[in-house]
Amino acid sequence: MILQSGQPISITNTAAFPRGDYNADGTGGDRPNNPAESLKRDGFSTQSYLLGIFKAADFPIPTLGTNGNLGRNTFRGPGYIQTDASLTKRFAVTERVSLSVRLDGYNLPNRTNLLEPVTDLNSNSFGKSTDTLPAKAYQAGLRLTF
Repeated sequence: MILQSGQPISITNTAAFPRGDYNADGTGGDRPNNPAESLKRDGFSTQSYLLGIFKAADFPIPTLGTNGNLGRNTFRGPGYIQTDASLTKRFAVTERVSLSVRLDGYNLPNRTNLLEPVTDLNSNSFGKSTDTLPAKAYQAGLRLTF
């Protein structure tokens, strides 16, 4: 079983000056100003990630020509939980030959593990998780030993 907290995420803006590139240095990825302290920063539900954990309007635009004061990795993405299991049985065919059967299951409860939300203020999907990791999977194997 794997239990992980969410990965750190940083809010950026890839738009061109003046809507993005706040410090006008010609490179994108500038960060906005820190939002109000009342903005929730962690502990979001799966439904919250799907609907959007925040809006672009939550992040104040810095004074043009300056850098925003929002730090890196200030928020956390969705956590990750996966339960895997294996079953193996060995059968003796003859004294010197045996057959092993193996069944593996990955993400057995089929939990939806969301990827990090979109963190670009310039995106229409800002604040929403738009993709998931693969669903449950099974595999079987045979091994003949002689």
